[in-house]
Amino acid sequence: MTRKFPSERLPPDEGRRTKRAGPEIAVSCHDNGDWLVVELAGELDIATVPLAERLMKPSDLLAVDVAGLTFIDCRGLGMLTARARAAVAAGGCLRLVAPSRAVRKLLDIAELQAALPVFDSLDGALSAPLANPSPDDHTEDR
Repeated sequence: MTRKFPSERLPPDEGRRTKRAGPEIAVSCHDNGDWLVVELAGELDIATVPLAERLMKPSDLLAVDVAGLTFIDCRGLGMLTARARAAVAAGGCLRLVAPSRAVRKLLDIAELQAALPVFDSLDGALSAPLANPSPDDHTEDR
């Protein structure tokens, strides 16, 4: 199921911003306590990564909801791992939320489970301890 994001979800004064980076990607960012929650929808690939990077503000605690991604390539994975490395270097982390089966398979093939921990829900991602638990601890369905 692909979620479509309108170009503006909430007024800017409510702390949430959503912008279309182009015809293939939508990026929505909002603060949730100390966390920056980013929702990505559409295609995260060589054509859309530069725009998505500009729209995602820097943060050391990132929860990236990728349920709306219909496609991701190596450039998209590279952007996410670079953001994860920067967050870890600042004492935080990046967590992926609700990836599709295809995105999970790509993470497995690329052996990125440790760098990009996966959570089934936003609540699970935000409430898990900041220590580096084992990858098996991240999914709530297990």
